[in-house]
Amino acid sequence: LLQRRFSFLRRMVIEPVQMAAFGVAAIVATSEGMGAWGLVVGYYASAVTDVVLSWALVRWRPRLRLASYAMWRELIAYGREVLASNVILRAGEQVPVVLIGRYVGQNPLGQYRYAHRLADTPLALIVQRGAYVVLPAFSRISADRDRFKAAFLRSLRWFAIIAMPIGLILILKQIPHAVGYD
Repeated sequence: LLQRRFSFLRRMVIEPVQMAAFGVAAIVATSEGMGAWGLVVGYYASAVTDVVLSWALVRWRPRLRLASYAMWRELIAYGREVLASNVILRAGEQVPVVLIGRYVGQNPLGQYRYAHRLADTPLALIVQRGAYVVLPAFSRISADRDRFKAAFLRSLRWFAIIAMPIGLILILKQIPHAVGYD
């Protein structure tokens, strides 16, 4: 709802508090001897903070009396394709990690993950910005087909104009890091 209303409270309030909740909870939990499970505690603290602040800032509360079996079936029908695609994406991301970690070693796995993060950074920045601003705008004008089509093409052009140079610059900048000629 915050995104749809073009409210930047999420970026300005919720996300920083969410990160702080993760950090505090993870540091406290790991310093108490929980090890890697301290990160899990931090993740849950972050998720709870996100839900509580989002509900508080939107002034929305779930109402169980509005839930019905028909609504559940509709959500399941939509969600199973989304779930299946997410499972396939996650498996595609994790299979190389598992294989490299198991058969090649920890150091090459760390290098692979770092290289993967470097390669994904430009795309992630563009996708996040697009999802946060462009998609809510599209949802508002989706009923007007001509306006929607023109806006989609215009945003696609601008994303390409912005993304291509950034991607090329980052590729050229990271080649020395990737081959070890720092």
